[in-house]
Amino acid sequence: MAFVVLAVSIAAVEIVAPRIILLPFGLGAGAAALAGLLGAGAPAQLALFLGASAACILALRPLARRLQPLGLSDERRAREPVVDLEG
Repeated sequence: MAFVVLAVSIAAVEIVAPRIILLPFGLGAGAAALAGLLGAGAPAQLALFLGASAACILALRPLARRLQPLGLSDERRAREPVVDLEG
């Protein structure tokens, strides 16, 4: 049950503040929650959470690197000049 709450919480945060950072953990928590619903014990759920999260991090890393040059990173936005709209 804890992984269901964790998966839903991470998904909610990801929707409100879209970042690739939390997505792998949400997918790992979802996999562990599904395993728990199918009757897996707590150690198996924890192992699945850790393994699926690590696999998702490795799988999503190339996507994150591709999105970074498009100006979707905070570092790039921080270097852009600020425009004063009030005059």
